Amino acid sequence: MWDNIKGHQQNKEFLRSLLQGGRSTPSLLFYGPEGVGKRLLAKAFAKSFLCLGNPLETDNCRSCHAMDAGTHPDLVQVAQLAPGKELLIEQIKDMAKQAAYAPTMSAHKVCIIDGADFMKAPAANSLLKLLEEPLEYWLFIIIAIDINKLLPTILSRVIQRRFTGLDDGDVAAILAEHQVEHPEEL
Repeated sequence: MWDNIKGHQQNKEFLRSLLQGGRSTPSLLFYGPEGVGKRLLAKAFAKSFLCLGNPLETDNCRSCHAMDAGTHPDLVQVAQLAPGKELLIEQIKDMAKQAAYAPTMSAHKVCIIDGADFMKAPAANSLLKLLEEPLEYWLFIIIAIDINKLLPTILSRVIQRRFTGLDDGDVAAILAEHQVEHPEEL
């Protein structure tokens, strides 16, 4: 599971335990440097979580096919409109409207909020309202670089998972997979 994602063994083990033990939290926070795989692991975990009914038989899982096609109705993604731009309160409110609807293909809905450290107070307070009273079928995965920019009340309502840079061997393997010449030098 998630073998194609390099590094982050502790975080992958933690997420595996969540899958095996059933859902135990409505909110996760993935934080750490940009470009280390937070978003990649969030999407892979969301796929596994939404495919819980058939996690190992992905060839026949409708939910998994929908995830691969980017059309899963129970996955909601919120992100900056452009790098460095703030997440808008309208984006959080649109996500909140979708929270009113029950899942259609899976037992749960997953919302990935990427760039949460780029929220101004109104958007952060709108998100906080969702985190304070989450619907039982929602799982939030919040992604940030700098957790010091998040409201302390948001931090108190999530399980925080720190991501660090990859070791040289993992970086070299990724560069080799992308057919970069001389990956060991980079």
